[in-house]
Amino acid sequence: MSLKTSRMAQAERNARNRLAREIPWPLPVRGLFSEASRSELSGQLADTLNNFISTGIALEMRDGYTKQSDNAANQRIPFVFGDEDAYVEITDGAAKFGAINFARSFPADVCFTEISSNLIMADGTGDIIRFDGALFSNAGFTTDTGKSSSEFDGVFSHQDRIYAWDSGELEFYYGDIGAVTGELTRFPLGRLGNITGNITLISAMTINAAHGMNDILVIVTSTGWVVLYEGLDPGDANDWRLLGRVKVARPVSKFAVSQFGADLWVLTNRGIVSIRESLAQGVMALVSSVAKPISDLIVADVKAYGSQSGWNIETREDGDEVIVNVPTAAGYKQYVYRVIAQAWQTSDYPSKWWHDVGGQTEFTGSDGKLYRLADAVGDNGSEITATFHTSWIRIGREAELAYLIPTIIADGALTVKITVLTDHNATDGDIVQAEQTITIEPDNAGSSVSLDEIVGVNAAGRVFQARFEVTGINVSFENLIAGIV
Repeated sequence: MSLKTSRMAQAERNARNRLAREIPWPLPVRGLFSEASRSELSGQLADTLNNFISTGIALEMRDGYTKQSDNAANQRIPFVFGDEDAYVEITDGAAKFGAINFARSFPADVCFTEISSNLIMADGTGDIIRFDGALFSNAGFTTDTGKSSSEFDGVFSHQDRIYAWDSGELEFYYGDIGAVTGELTRFPLGRLGNITGNITLISAMTINAAHGMNDILVIVTSTGWVVLYEGLDPGDANDWRLLGRVKVARPVSKFAVSQFGADLWVLTNRGIVSIRESLAQGVMALVSSVAKPISDLIVADVKAYGSQSGWNIETREDGDEVIVNVPTAAGYKQYVYRVIAQAWQTSDYPSKWWHDVGGQTEFTGSDGKLYRLADAVGDNGSEITATFHTSWIRIGREAELAYLIPTIIADGALTVKITVLTDHNATDGDIVQAEQTITIEPDNAGSSVSLDEIVGVNAAGRVFQARFEVTGINVSFENLIAGIV
């Protein structure tokens, strides 16, 4: 009896499949959009897009990584000395460059900059340190106010001049042109009147300041004020002028800033702020077309983890991706912006610090070891699991989604978990009832596999969401077809 019933059910499914109208189901190549979890938006937007990157027309698994060093460090500072690209490694008790060692206690985060072929490091717990590629030493900076340079926990090099600050004050100090030691001169920002808070970060960007293209100094305070100066010498009124000031949002950390083309992005408690857009739009820069898709997600992360170490932004050297690193309760995650596709996605690299050295993107892991991104290698040889949930797509009438035909290619074995939900029903019970798993093994070791067959679904409703969880190496999700009855 059960055999007959099974055959009859299969025959009925085959008949319905023959009646199905096949339509393309758009892949979420426009990336992650926080509102897609509850709204019926374009099928090209994703409720979840993790470890997949958009090419603009398809989805590819993110780069994997390989271990480069077993040395453990709290932080790695990229340093270019002549033709050599390497790292200064910071541990609890030393700064190291190869066999060169400088013993001193360091906090979790050290601020750094380069000037005159020297690396300058400040951490607020001891003297500013200078490294010339061969020797670590106390830089010997003094100040015109008697303030100890050991109080500075921020440094930045701009127009070949050192700028240093104490994040507990609303003032910075600046050095002479090219100087890696000597006296630093105080420049109080309190003279501007309505500027509040203390200096969190100082960086630079290039704008057209009505005198041609100029590099300008960008100062961001703990209360979200952005102050911009143009000029070469803060001590010369004829060569230093205030370009503007605008209130935006509170920065997350002094490391949560990155140059992006001719712009500067700052990660704040209200999302990513474009300094260029801030000059024209003020706080409206928070809802720019670039940052809006993930702003709500970042705001929630800042609320939950804003006090933790590990917030930083890195623009990859080829300019193709911007990586926003976020600490979480479980470790770290990233929001990744793909410039070509203009799309956001997330990833789960175990990374605390990101670096670009010698054209390679690397990171210091949560274990302190050094890793390098590489294509088609998995995560240290292990398979990667990538996931996407489409937005909710309305068919327009009561219908049955009879089947899906995905086109997925991978190197080696492939496991695909498929779930189709209907009418915004997404409880744990709905998910368990709807999900199914397909596993494909290659005929020969090292060969590729593909899934491009009918996968029966038989889900009835007006609104549908497709969820795919794909595990493998070098996976490419090329196409998706839906059979509608």
